[in-house]
Amino acid sequence: MSLNIVVFIKPEAEFFREFGLKLSYLKEQTLLENGCDIFDFYKFENKYVLIERWENQAAIDAHMEEAYTKEFISQTKKHLEDTEVFRLENIQFAQ
Repeated sequence: MSLNIVVFIKPEAEFFREFGLKLSYLKEQTLLENGCDIFDFYKFENKYVLIERWENQAAIDAHMEEAYTKEFISQTKKHLEDTEVFRLENIQFAQ
């Protein structure tokens, strides 16, 4: 079963564009990873919305250990005003 994650990220206003550029690079690298089905982001008001789908927890764990992921976090964390992470469950109803 895949794991779906939605992240709302509010960077500081003066860092908004630079954050988007760094997120764009992270996206390029992440989409090459085994186990990553979706890694995309959108702008909503003064936030970025990151949509992710992973094959399993092991793929997420591997992603978090990648040098470019650690570099992204290191370069951006001090410029964040707020972050909300939602792990979504697949729901299947019997018919």
